[in-house]
Amino acid sequence: MKSKNNVLSQKLNNFINAWFEDHKDTFVFTEIDEFDEFDINGTLQKMIKTFKESGKIKIWTGFSENTIFGESTNNHKFRAWHDFCHVTKNLSFDEIGEAAVCECQKNDLPKSYIFERILLDIGINGQIEYLKERGNFVNNQIDFCKAYLNGGIKEAFKID
Repeated sequence: MKSKNNVLSQKLNNFINAWFEDHKDTFVFTEIDEFDEFDINGTLQKMIKTFKESGKIKIWTGFSENTIFGESTNNHKFRAWHDFCHVTKNLSFDEIGEAAVCECQKNDLPKSYIFERILLDIGINGQIEYLKERGNFVNNQIDFCKAYLNGGIKEAFKID
């Protein structure tokens, strides 16, 4: 697990932890990744069906190192909030759906959380742009976000 000095916004982490505390009974954490990149609509429909039938959303706990949230458990809680938006609002896992989820999450934040909105934009929409450009997901979200903040998307694309 990463130390707290890798947290880019403790304020965002505090918000996520409070949000999760209010919704924690909805989530089941799992090491099994059930996301099917070849059938993203089918993946969403399975998640919605499970939620309607059981009131639960499964959250994959893998690939949670080097995130802007510090500890991997904070990343899991972020994913819970993120997937909750996908499932409850029927928002796809494609570029448009991810942008809509990003807006949903930004709208959940207090108006004064300006930097935190920027972090969500980079962490969601910026990584989608990276995926489109590079063909893989960002390995180090901390470095990606810092490069993006310091030099824009072109600098962030240089991150492996």
